Amino acid sequence: MEFPTFGEFHQTESLKEAFDLYDLIPPLRLNATRGIGIIVHDEGSDIHDAMFPLVENGEIQYGALNLVDYYKRSPLVNGVVAECEKILKDRKEGRVAIEPSKEDNQSKKRSVFADLRQKKAMVANKASASAKV
Repeated sequence: MEFPTFGEFHQTESLKEAFDLYDLIPPLRLNATRGIGIIVHDEGSDIHDAMFPLVENGEIQYGALNLVDYYKRSPLVNGVVAECEKILKDRKEGRVAIEPSKEDNQSKKRSVFADLRQKKAMVANKASASAKV
């Protein structure tokens, strides 16, 4: 997760919701890896509001987390890692149903020109609707 906000990006308040969103991102759409990161809000720290990788390709990033002493010692981060370990363990044991997205099963090849025409039509419709008002 070198550039976490490039591509498809979501922010949530819960780890469960983050994993649900993680499952919805089709791996074939990306030119990178899927991941889940954390943002710690601690105004007394130099790391306030910094994004940091937690999970990449279905594996917890222990090495990256241990490089930063603040994350290594933080009870909040250690709690999130423990919760993440439990979720990943449940997934491996099949206790959590992972629904593949429909896009994984179907290849969506579209003409760039057809997509451009469709978007131009949408803009034209919006412009004519706002002109009528």
